[in-house]
Amino acid sequence: MNRARVLALVAAAAIAPAVLVSSPAAAAGLPQPLSASAPDRATGVEAGGDRAAILAVLADKNSGEIVREAARKALDGTPEDMRRFLDHGLSVARLTDDRLRASRLASAGGPTMKEMAREALRGSEEDLRRFLDEGQHFARLTDYRISVSRLMSAGGPTMKEMAREALMGDEDDLRRFLDEGQHFARLTDYRISVTRIGGAGGPAVRAAAWKALRGTEADLRRFLDRGQYEALAKDAANVNAKAHVKVKAKAKAGAKAGKK
Repeated sequence: MNRARVLALVAAAAIAPAVLVSSPAAAAGLPQPLSASAPDRATGVEAGGDRAAILAVLADKNSGEIVREAARKALDGTPEDMRRFLDHGLSVARLTDDRLRASRLASAGGPTMKEMAREALRGSEEDLRRFLDEGQHFARLTDYRISVSRLMSAGGPTMKEMAREALMGDEDDLRRFLDEGQHFARLTDYRISVTRIGGAGGPAVRAAAWKALRGTEADLRRFLDRGQYEALAKDAANVNAKAHVKVKAKAKAGAKAGKK
């Protein structure tokens, strides 16, 4: 075998593996299409999933303001920013929101709410979550019942009756009484009291009571606090004046009779 034939066989053996694993297009001498590498495809799929997860967080009505702010910031960032938010930032933001909610309840709530919220803020993350999920509702109901009980003890007959009925109901009944019912009950009791005082009083008291009944709740309260007493004093002064006139008239009549 001559030297040229040997070189040709060696060259054929060298390129044979490449020919066996190449595509039909390559074998035909056609250009190869460009395609993304496996890592690039995986990164794109993960980023799409992370974006969908963050959008779900934003759509959740229970997400707090800190969570929403951090989620929007992550969406505006890189795929790494989105992944970092889901891995760590979301839990940190949720804890911050929970502490803010508990702090607001501690500031604006009743005595039971304040105490339980402060205790949760001093505890662990689980204590805080338990308070927000369950404890705050128990605290609110307890404070409602305390407020209604106090109104029942100090109020008039209508207040007592309506408060007693609310205490036999649920949280909505208590809330409705505190928001609306107590004002109706107080106004009704004021009107009953003013009517009774006016009916038993003299002319000035009756006039002042009638004027209050045609006015506002503040007018009724003013009559009960001081108006009735001012009117009573006026009636007393009128009675004394009339009595004094009668005494003078009687004395004058007696003097005339003595002269005769």
